[in-house]
Amino acid sequence: MTKEADTFYQEIIDRLIYTSIGCFCRLFPPSAPTDPTYRRNAVRTVANYFKKENQFIFWIDGPNAEALAKEFKSISPGLVVAAPGADMSILDSFSDNTPDVNLLSQLFLIYPKNRTINISC
Repeated sequence: MTKEADTFYQEIIDRLIYTSIGCFCRLFPPSAPTDPTYRRNAVRTVANYFKKENQFIFWIDGPNAEALAKEFKSISPGLVVAAPGADMSILDSFSDNTPDVNLLSQLFLIYPKNRTINISC
């Protein structure tokens, strides 16, 4: 990891700790390379770098996500991973039949695309 990237991530971590919030860290955006070696190296780098930072939920999706999540957890077992077969799942959408959909939406303010929320001041 470059010095600039290290500085950037440390600033984010400091802000998260100061504000007592966490965030999702999506390892692979839709435009990320699908090369297995690239993805495995990226997972290893992130898992090692953030090994002691529990402010993040690490989101792994795309090709071979379940195996990559297992690799991540083998390096950093104390961190939370959202991926198939990992600590959490990421849903593209959910319906009223999805277990605990109302509880989830209230706890985490998750609103699927087909629902709207109105906020007025």
